[in-house]
Amino acid sequence: MSRPLRFISKLQDRRVLVLGGTSGIGFAVAEAALEHGAQVIVSSSNEDKVSNAIERLRKVACPLEPNHSASGGARVTGTTCNVGDPATLNANLKALLEFATTGRTQLLDHVVYTVGDDIVVATYRESTVEDLQSRQFVRLTAPAILGGLLPDYVNKAPTSSYTLTSSTTAVKPPPLLTSYTAQTVAVQGLARGLAVELKPIRVNAIEMGLTPTEMHEPWPQEMRDFVFSKYREATLTGSLGDVGDAAEPYLFCMKNAYITGTSIVSDGGNSLV
Repeated sequence: MSRPLRFISKLQDRRVLVLGGTSGIGFAVAEAALEHGAQVIVSSSNEDKVSNAIERLRKVACPLEPNHSASGGARVTGTTCNVGDPATLNANLKALLEFATTGRTQLLDHVVYTVGDDIVVATYRESTVEDLQSRQFVRLTAPAILGGLLPDYVNKAPTSSYTLTSSTTAVKPPPLLTSYTAQTVAVQGLARGLAVELKPIRVNAIEMGLTPTEMHEPWPQEMRDFVFSKYREATLTGSLGDVGDAAEPYLFCMKNAYITGTSIVSDGGNSLV
């Protein structure tokens, strides 16, 4: 009789909700969770992106399943959820959680928040009160409100988790990104606070270095070349992040039932240079 799989099976049949799971790092997390045998729900504000992501994820194989070449289809669903509108945020998040748990009949095991909006390059001298309030909404306010809703929708156990997304700008802020830096620092504080408030559900944050995704595609080519080149030079690995590698710390936070209230750094050593 073969020995049971103790490590790669930790996510098998677990229910994982990935907000922002239709592109970039979020999609990679969803793909990796499916490959580990999880049941995955993805969301974004765009219906076409949700449909496209589900179609792509249904082709993901799960080696833990007997017929693993076609196992992803039954394990992935998705729906839209707009987290950018203050007037509807609470209702939208509740609707998403109701969908993800089939009306609270199938509670979640893990929730991952990777949603981001455009990063504004500006000095504080150029910012208004309204600017600063709006810039923090998607990356800080929305995941905070979501955290407050999770106790009704997540299994209350140390095997459950909520993972947020921060950035290494929190420890190494570049010029003209002070408001973004403040958000990333606050996300780490949010993770620590929620870890205490939501216990035994674990809460952590990922400090991500520069990882090219679809979010960067609208940038002019000259701008991308300049920023990416400068970042490569400022790492120990001489490289940019890769979405496949970026998914790994999220998996770690889901699988390790003894880590909570902390931040995991994935930045190629940028914070040391």
